Amino acid sequence: MAVAGRFRHIFKWSRWAIGAAVLFGALSMFLYPGGTVLDPNATGYSFFQNFISDLGMTVTHGGQANSLGAALFIASFGAVVLASVGCAAGFIRLLGSSSRGRGFARAGATGALLAAACLLGAALAPANRALVWHIWFSRTATMCAIPSLVLFAVATARDGRFPAGVSIAWMVLTVALGAWFAMRWGPGVETEAGLTIQASVQKAVALILVGTVTYQTYQFGARSSR
Repeated sequence: MAVAGRFRHIFKWSRWAIGAAVLFGALSMFLYPGGTVLDPNATGYSFFQNFISDLGMTVTHGGQANSLGAALFIASFGAVVLASVGCAAGFIRLLGSSSRGRGFARAGATGALLAAACLLGAALAPANRALVWHIWFSRTATMCAIPSLVLFAVATARDGRFPAGVSIAWMVLTVALGAWFAMRWGPGVETEAGLTIQASVQKAVALILVGTVTYQTYQFGARSSR
């Protein structure tokens, strides 16, 4: 554990990165001029009618410029990517001494890094300019993340040093991402009810992601310092 202890700060940095992502995202919401898929004339950002990706649009649904907000959106997603990379790297180092969980952790980390790369791609492909690519990157990130989280859950369960809550948290996030992926077959955004459901599920998944990474970095950091 002495070697792992040298990397305990990685988890703290990952947690700070998630905090920065939330801050940048909140500022982007504050600056969003307005406009939704169904109501281009809406004012400001609606938690239940706007998607997170709307924040990355350089021109909103209402035709208003959103350059600064889009830049903050990219910064937010970039911070999430940094947190994911740092968490994955630290996770591999932490489980490197355990033959029972090492292989699962490495496989999971590979998928997590691919998901992070796709997430960054989605941020750099604003929906108003490259909608097809934005959707492709977003869906691919989800498809890469789901099996990776399952592998992380197995790795921590087999390792034996972690409380049951760690594996459970991975699985909760897995189910949440699965639910969001399934929304592609859910109610369409052509109606107000459908748009509300889609946008709300997306926000719920984002909150679960932030909570999971925060919880896991505390748990991993505590064990890497022993």
